[in-house]
Amino acid sequence: MIWASAGCLVACLGLAVAGPRWSRSIHPATATRLLTAISVAVVLGFLWVLGLAAGIAIGQIPAVARFGDWSPALLAAEDPVPRWIAYGCLAVALWAVVLGIRTIAAQLGGLRRLQRTLADVPAAGQLTVLPDPRPIAFATPAAGGRIVVSTGMLRVLGPDERRVLLTHEAAHIRHRH
Repeated sequence: MIWASAGCLVACLGLAVAGPRWSRSIHPATATRLLTAISVAVVLGFLWVLGLAAGIAIGQIPAVARFGDWSPALLAAEDPVPRWIAYGCLAVALWAVVLGIRTIAAQLGGLRRLQRTLADVPAAGQLTVLPDPRPIAFATPAAGGRIVVSTGMLRVLGPDERRVLLTHEAAHIRHRH
């Protein structure tokens, strides 16, 4: 258990140190995918360690041990993690899972709202112009990939700047980022 925890911490620190260097030396699209995959793996490993520590502590509760047909005495004898730390691990793991679910739900909700908004606004090909005085511009995968620009943004940019903006946003759609 201690080695698993140490391994996760070393992986986190290694990623924190190596990530910025990799992002500068590898093609941006490859670096993004690589760092995302490694980050997800480290987080899942860390959650596994937290869950394992919490599970061993919870398994020592007599009612839970009867349900799982475990020996609380054997678990206690083999448990290298103090129970208060294990319960802390459980709290952190549950907090992380709840935050992750909330983040995913918020992202999906935002995409659904964006799709409804874009469905109501006429588009010229991939370009959608929102009637909004604020300067807004972004690319979205919604509706098959759209470039969304506000009238406020178009007002503050000159012709060359508009062309650069649209080319930049089109690159986001083309490269799917």
